Amino acid sequence: MKKLVLLSVCLMSAAMCAAQSAPSAAPPNAAKSSNPEAACGDPAINFKVKQGTATPPPMIAGQSQIVIVDSPDRYRSRPIILIGLDGKWVGATNDGSYVALSVAPGVHHLCAQWQVSGGGGRSILAHVTANAGNAYYFRITAETFWIETSEFDTLTDPTNFFRFERVDDDEGKLLLTENLPAIFTAKKTK
Repeated sequence: MKKLVLLSVCLMSAAMCAAQSAPSAAPPNAAKSSNPEAACGDPAINFKVKQGTATPPPMIAGQSQIVIVDSPDRYRSRPIILIGLDGKWVGATNDGSYVALSVAPGVHHLCAQWQVSGGGGRSILAHVTANAGNAYYFRITAETFWIETSEFDTLTDPTNFFRFERVDDDEGKLLLTENLPAIFTAKKTK
């Protein structure tokens, strides 16, 4: 009996050691790079953006939808915001517009970046685990602050206060009634 108990303990210990040393599988659609900005796109791509008049596209059966809204009241300069998904630029927003993306279920990595000449504006990142049939809403916000001085007013860099804000379905649907879809065209600059 002692031999049977000892054999069982040895087998369980060996199984636990093997499980701890086995490499863990990466989740589906996980970023393949250790670079956090791998969710962004090619810095040599610039976009032109205007606002459309259509409603958001309906969700495709078996897919998820990610909607990214650029809040119009947050900026004085009305910058173009590049939208990246899983390593590629997939759109851009400007002045209260939004981008609606159909995606396969799974983990997706988002990037938003101020478009600056020459590329390489500051990026913000988020990820979402999308389930089929669900919509996920994000608002891009930036807070700007004016510093009063005796000679002139100075605008602090709004990219320091640039972020994704996840909003629930009700707020997301309301944002779509208050904003227009973005119509964008991409152009390689280099």
